[in-house]
Amino acid sequence: MITQMSNLHVVRRTIFFVLFIFLVSCGRNGGSGSRGRAEEPAAVDAPGASDTPVAPEAAGPVAYDVYFDNSASMDGYLAGPGTDLKNDVHALLKDLQTHGIADTIDLGYVNDRVCKYRDNASPLDVNGFIKTLNHDSLVRNGCGRKDTYIDAMLQQVIGANPDHVHVLISDFVFSVGRGASAALLRQQGDNVETVLATALRKRDLSTIILKFSSGFDGVYYVESRGGGNGSAVTVQGIRRPYYVMIFGNMGKIRRLVDFMKGSPFAGYSGFKEACYLFQPGGVRPLAKLVRKHRIGDFVIAEPATRLVLNKAVADSVAFQFAMAVNLDGMKQDRRYLEDVSNYALPRNYELARILKNDDPTDQAMQGFTHIFLVKTEDLKPQQDVSIRLKQQIPDWVSKSSTMDDSHPTDTLEQQQTFGFSDLVAGMSRAYADRYKSMDQFALNVQVNEMGEEGGSAQGRGGVPWALVVAVVVIVGVIVVIKNKR
Repeated sequence: MITQMSNLHVVRRTIFFVLFIFLVSCGRNGGSGSRGRAEEPAAVDAPGASDTPVAPEAAGPVAYDVYFDNSASMDGYLAGPGTDLKNDVHALLKDLQTHGIADTIDLGYVNDRVCKYRDNASPLDVNGFIKTLNHDSLVRNGCGRKDTYIDAMLQQVIGANPDHVHVLISDFVFSVGRGASAALLRQQGDNVETVLATALRKRDLSTIILKFSSGFDGVYYVESRGGGNGSAVTVQGIRRPYYVMIFGNMGKIRRLVDFMKGSPFAGYSGFKEACYLFQPGGVRPLAKLVRKHRIGDFVIAEPATRLVLNKAVADSVAFQFAMAVNLDGMKQDRRYLEDVSNYALPRNYELARILKNDDPTDQAMQGFTHIFLVKTEDLKPQQDVSIRLKQQIPDWVSKSSTMDDSHPTDTLEQQQTFGFSDLVAGMSRAYADRYKSMDQFALNVQVNEMGEEGGSAQGRGGVPWALVVAVVVIVGVIVVIKNKR
């Protein structure tokens, strides 16, 4: 009886030990672990879904404050009743009203100070505002006509009504008042950085920069010769760029961004380019691994949205996998999203190509807009491959900038603005000052030559059945020996 009780105690202790091993195994990324096959939320597999919250729609009405630069340098864009600038600004204001982008629009001018034209403007008020965009009206409105430094003008615009969206229309010539100097332009850029960084510390503020082109007849002030009346050149029949800058909380400008994405100013005669400076933390796109376009071979861990590749094998030279991505929710210009140079990967990987998903009959690709081809010639036994969309100033900004504007009739100079890249660089630095990481999103793919983290095909953290069997056998042997005694 004592022997039987002793054996029973041994068996009980062994059972508790086996249960302990089983529970620990489950807790280490097994059935409910972070790298196990946990049941994923239904929304993850839904087309267009994301695991990062979308910026919410703004609560309550959205008000847009639209300011026109009252400086004398703007007169050349306004010569005549129907210039490109007038037509496109009118179209923008009309679209803000008719597409439900803005609930109210306040119109005004800015130079020495902000001057109101009309609050809560009606369509008739918008028409009147466009008709009065001419030299005589700008002189009479009392807002001032001198060259205004961009940092001072920005401070006036974004400092008023912080809950509103602010729109500033200007040629954005980066005036320094003392001719062309890289050091002076950098100083002016630092001033803009300070103004925007100060605003960003107080509230979330995203920025959109739109480039337009318009006919220009009148006086152009050559900034590389010092600006002002002493540098004035009268020109006829040329074109000059101007810009629309929009500042606002992401939730408040979301309707505008969605409108731009769906129809990037189709019908606007002068629209050229767009640049977006957003605070980070936007939408992380839905992505999944696919077996198309592969080089070498691999096994996709299920579900494919986990972004885990096992049993990765390169061919004689390289290894490549494809990832389907839905970029529809990204608040960026399409050309920016499709430029591989805007993405950062580990040193041994490259983003070989970004392909559009143009096959509507492929059911497996429904809800995905693009295919990323990710390639390496140095396949590691195990590696987390991060594909990050960087926040970069697009190339068109530098191409739109010059430090020598002394020949305004030159074909190239008609597409350029003095010091523009220094202006945008200062704005970009303000965002870098405020936020540690400016990546717009990161997708991480785990690539393993074996199973996950070198484990067997059953996956890391599975129940160690071989150990359990061994323990049971040992217990049986102990019981038999004790019984014989």
